[in-house]
Amino acid sequence: MIKDIRKRFAWDRRQMRMQTRFMAYFGVVVVLLMTCVILLMETRQSNTMLRQTEIRGAAVAHSIASVVLQSLYEYDYVYLQQAAETAARDEGVAYVIILDKEGTVAAYSGHPERVGHPPVDPYSRQVEKANEQVINRIHRRLDDGADASLLDIAVPVRSAQGGVKWGTIRIGLSLRAMSAELSRTRTLLVALGLGAIMIVLISVRFFSRQITQPLEQLASATATVASGNLEHAVNEDIVGELGDLAHSFNKMTNDLKRSRDAIRYQNHHLENMVQERTAALREKARELERANTELKELDRLKSDFLSNVSHELRTPLTSIRSFTEILLDRTVSVEEEQRREFLEIISSQSERLTRLISDLLDLSKIEAGEFRCHLQSLDLEDVVHPVLETLQRLAEENDIELVNEVGDDSPTVLADFDRLSQVITNLVGNSLKFTDPGGTITVSAKVHGHRRGDSWKEMDFAGMEADAPEAKQYLIVKVEDTGCGIKPEDQKRIFEKFGQVGNVLTDKPKGTGLGLTICGTIIVHHGGALWVESEEGKGSRFSFSLPVVTHTFESEDPELQGDEVRAAEEAQCILADAVQRSASGPRLLVVDDEPTVVSAISRFLEPRGYDSVGCYSGDSVLHMAREMQPDAILLDILLPDRNGFDVLKDLKSSGDTKDIPVIVVSGLDDSNTAYELGAAEYVRKPFDMVSLLDNVRALA
Repeated sequence: MIKDIRKRFAWDRRQMRMQTRFMAYFGVVVVLLMTCVILLMETRQSNTMLRQTEIRGAAVAHSIASVVLQSLYEYDYVYLQQAAETAARDEGVAYVIILDKEGTVAAYSGHPERVGHPPVDPYSRQVEKANEQVINRIHRRLDDGADASLLDIAVPVRSAQGGVKWGTIRIGLSLRAMSAELSRTRTLLVALGLGAIMIVLISVRFFSRQITQPLEQLASATATVASGNLEHAVNEDIVGELGDLAHSFNKMTNDLKRSRDAIRYQNHHLENMVQERTAALREKARELERANTELKELDRLKSDFLSNVSHELRTPLTSIRSFTEILLDRTVSVEEEQRREFLEIISSQSERLTRLISDLLDLSKIEAGEFRCHLQSLDLEDVVHPVLETLQRLAEENDIELVNEVGDDSPTVLADFDRLSQVITNLVGNSLKFTDPGGTITVSAKVHGHRRGDSWKEMDFAGMEADAPEAKQYLIVKVEDTGCGIKPEDQKRIFEKFGQVGNVLTDKPKGTGLGLTICGTIIVHHGGALWVESEEGKGSRFSFSLPVVTHTFESEDPELQGDEVRAAEEAQCILADAVQRSASGPRLLVVDDEPTVVSAISRFLEPRGYDSVGCYSGDSVLHMAREMQPDAILLDILLPDRNGFDVLKDLKSSGDTKDIPVIVVSGLDDSNTAYELGAAEYVRKPFDMVSLLDNVRALA
């Protein structure tokens, strides 16, 4: 039931007009305020009048006590009764009671018959024992039969000499006059409150009308706009906040119209975007399908690789084991010529196993980022000739002609002798595998200004290429055969790991599919490129490039010239070594005349992903920085041949090296000069390796 009442009240409150709610709320507030005022004033007036009555009663009691003290000494009850009757005639005094020293009634106004008897009311017994003034508010029936509220004041009577209590004076003061005065005050305040309520309600009705009328217009306009008519506007000729509200409402309506138009446009745009996204998702689905196909292809390649490696391992092991058992079998008679033939087979199969294991080890180093090449100045003829000599017998057995067109006049290159031999052996060996008897394999070389030779303009590049800056000249080495050739769709795949032409179970490809991947990695670490050009049925041409040693020096002193040439070659070897290591992390050029300092910095930074190259003279810094393009340079000031500040000035003056950040590392306290010349940081020796690493990380 209470819930129903609450619901009904809530519904009625929702149905009330705003003007009515204003009047009701303000009326309730005024009533509460007036009630509080009336109660407060009544309480204060009551307390004031009560206090005045107490003071008056105490004064009368003390006056009587001073008059009747002698009579109390003498127990003169007649005089005491007269004094009580006289005092009771004062306005507002309801009774006067005088008690003697023993607590017996010595006088009682209006009741002389009670004189000489002990008092019967509890208040007399209470005040008889009190030594101080006692005030009680009591209710009792008066002699006229009416119930009245009284203020009973009891004052002890003491002797003037010793302060001995000789009796008690009790006076009862009527509070009827005080109640009447309070009633009149209350009536006046209620009348004033009702008048105030009427004035407030009239004022609220007037002022609320000034508010509710524009609000009704706004409510009507809101309903119109809510129905979809955004062209409706509200009159803004209203003073104050409601005028601002009308203006804001019209602005909101205009904004809604713009928003509606924008939403329509956005809906159209979103529909187009959904269509585009749908098309993009379909394309992504196709890409995922292609990626899934590629993953399946990779899985197939892995299976093919494992099958092929198993075959490549088991076949030579079977041959080695079989011929070894024959040679160890004492029951079998083997001629010397057969023994030699068997040993040659065992030797060739052992070499085959060695090559396979070497390829697998090289692959693991490549995957781990630990593949390195030790570069030096080489003549290409010194590498090509021994390789072709080794493969000549195999070529003759297959009736294939090997042609060496690499002359003695080929320029010097920077290369790792063993790795370069491995590349040429692999490329010529592949040509031998896929060239029919009667064919020809030609090895040639020529100098070119581009890393990819004449194919640098071709967009469809099938091969592997270093991402290091290009050198001035390259030696392009070509291995060309008259074999079966390679289909265009297979030319890029043969450079992938495990990538082979054909299926290992049907076409029986030869090898593991790692040779060209390893060869390409070797050439990339040399700063060159490896690529193929082929046409099916017309043979293939594999080409790779190596940087040429291009710097020479002229001097009148032959010994000095030789030292400078060797220094330049050594610098280019260091540079090329930095290029082939660049894939593993940022490159740093460390310039210091103390090899121990260079070694310490390199050993600390390399495990943290940085490739450091040392330089021990000031003259080589600018050349190495131009060719190497390091991510940062650590430069000492005290160098054996040049001042480090001069080197810093040259680096910042050259357009090729001015943007390379330089960290000056020196024992001198001259950081201002270093910063003026363009140094990024200044580290003073001895230094903390961790702090040096923080500086390097901030710049490289």
